[in-house]
Amino acid sequence: MISAVPGSGDAAGGVSSICHLPYGDYNVTLHSDKYFSELWPFRQDLSACLPGATTEMKLATMITIAAAMAVAGNLNASDKEKGKEKTSAGRQVTVYRTAHSAVPYQIEGAAMDQASEMFAQIGVSLVWRFGSPSHAEAGPIAIEIVTGTPAKFMPGTLAYAFPYEGIHIRIFWDRIRDYATPREVLAHVIVHEITHILEGEPRHSDEGIMKAHWTPADLSALAKKPLEFAPEDVKLIFEGLDRRDLTGPVTGLPAATAAAIRTDAPGQ
Repeated sequence: MISAVPGSGDAAGGVSSICHLPYGDYNVTLHSDKYFSELWPFRQDLSACLPGATTEMKLATMITIAAAMAVAGNLNASDKEKGKEKTSAGRQVTVYRTAHSAVPYQIEGAAMDQASEMFAQIGVSLVWRFGSPSHAEAGPIAIEIVTGTPAKFMPGTLAYAFPYEGIHIRIFWDRIRDYATPREVLAHVIVHEITHILEGEPRHSDEGIMKAHWTPADLSALAKKPLEFAPEDVKLIFEGLDRRDLTGPVTGLPAATAAAIRTDAPGQ
């Protein structure tokens, strides 16, 4: 769990449908009128991406996709092999996002990308999916981003996870959106809570991403450069991944113990 001091500025925007188109080892992720080239899961075809779109919109989208594919195609074979070696040497974690979110898609998409980059620095690859994990799926994490949080519910808290249960995370977007840099704050909250799930315990570190209490200085720092994992957290993440490979999340235990991140919010 973590929390922080609201800054100036706010975020505005609409929610857009999301779909994924494959291209060899790559995928293009579309947010209706915009795309992000990423290693995202492939679920739908183009007709599902733009329901009701005009011919001109679909043509523009196809041109955009072609451009993204051309960029991906320009990667040489040695670059691809290096990427494969890095993926095989690291670990993969599947993370589900609820299909409906009040977060503007530009902010949410960028925050998810940044969270992926932060984990990639320690050799962990996040695979993002939308919806809810099936009961048969092994080791997924599920993130719910909510608004309308009561002021007296866990005051000063931006999010919490259930590390012993090992699956669920809840993030309070209404306590993040008014920061001067909501994208960066959201990315760090995502990383913080996923780390709780992977470590399998509600511990915190003295510095870095896993601090229990983010100060104004921490918030200022993460807006400029991502916070880092403490060495002990990297060790615990990989030990936790090893346990999850063997036993999966401990879903038989009560999820009463939550790990949360807090800040110096005024009046808290």
